[in-house]
Amino acid sequence: MSFSPDFLIYRPSFCKCDTRSPHLYHTDTQPPLRHRCLCKHKFPSHSFEHLTCFFPGVLALGAATLPDVPRTHLWAARGLAQTCWTLYADSPTGLSPDGVMMHHEFAAADESPWDGLWATHLTRWESNDAHGDPPGVRPVEPVSNSTAWDYTPRSQVYLLRPETVESFYLLWRTTGDVVWRERGWSVFRALLNETRVEGSGFASIHNAYHVGGEKINEMPR
Repeated sequence: MSFSPDFLIYRPSFCKCDTRSPHLYHTDTQPPLRHRCLCKHKFPSHSFEHLTCFFPGVLALGAATLPDVPRTHLWAARGLAQTCWTLYADSPTGLSPDGVMMHHEFAAADESPWDGLWATHLTRWESNDAHGDPPGVRPVEPVSNSTAWDYTPRSQVYLLRPETVESFYLLWRTTGDVVWRERGWSVFRALLNETRVEGSGFASIHNAYHVGGEKINEMPR
């Protein structure tokens, strides 16, 4: 599988492409003609789901184990994992909603029809001597004011999904950066606070933004 960073926006979407194409994976729903494969939608969905958060771990493993992997793979892993962490860190419960819609205002720059995509900002960063972390990878502080978020929660349920913590673990093991271990521990503590059922394990919750909110009873009767 080859990874093309040009279309790294939000939601991974696998497409069955011509086997002659060097790009067998696209993170958007409709790449340009030169990389086109048969996809259902013509435009980006701008939907980011918790399930997406498995992908940073895949990229981190590839960057750590495969030969000649471009450095953009690890940058993409860190950037996507940062987005996954932000959805947890912004929430009052410390847990993430199951899905959000990203706010997607693309600048209309004359010099680039793709301005607003990660690849565009990455190219500009590299042309300006590439100091520090690349754009999209730099850590950001949690935002408690929901009106300032650059996303809108679409599904507020929390379903005990493991993908984010799995990616944090793989990033910690492959990079040695303890920040990923600390973030995994933070999620674990939130799980104990919000989803623990006394004497019975853990349960999903109806709303990731309600501290002490109602749990979902999914036990068979």
